[in-house]
Amino acid sequence: TGLRATEAEISVAGSNVTNADKDGYTRKTYDNRYFTSAAGTVPIGGSIQSEILDPYLLEAVIEDTSDANYSTTISDYLSRYVDSIGDLDNETSISATMDQLTAAFDQLSVTPEDSGAKGNVVTNAQNVAASLREMADNIQDLRAQADLEITQMVLNINDILATLEDLNVQISQASANGSNTADLNDERNVYTEELASMI
Repeated sequence: TGLRATEAEISVAGSNVTNADKDGYTRKTYDNRYFTSAAGTVPIGGSIQSEILDPYLLEAVIEDTSDANYSTTISDYLSRYVDSIGDLDNETSISATMDQLTAAFDQLSVTPEDSGAKGNVVTNAQNVAASLREMADNIQDLRAQADLEITQMVLNINDILATLEDLNVQISQASANGSNTADLNDERNVYTEELASMI
């Protein structure tokens, strides 16, 4: 019995080394159980435990992952929106074309009889309209892309939820049978973190 306990401890230590770089893996320890009698104390088995796992820290990591992904998504789409508006220092930006149209109107108000000033107003107005159409098209493209990404995200979330449901069943059954659930718990944590990054 003592040899079996030592063998189990060596096996757990080897597993820790082998899986050290595995995503979501937590270090395991072998928790020996002992029986004490008048003849002495002997090991009678044990169980594998995930020792380095703070549930409160895990919860904080999951919440922070969700918040970070939310902020990243918002930032990404805002950046794309800003790109569609254009650089304020660029003469082709909406702001620049609006300024040019205002300047053309100012010039026309000074010399309303000038056909060149009238043509300049028309040209700049057309430029503003073209810029607005281009921005509207870009926004519609962003919306369509967001819809596609949301659809795919929902499919991925449903897949992960189905996997988590299956893992919960396996963990419940293993716990009821007295089997080790440490690896299943690690796997569930990985999928939980992945789910948090999508919500």
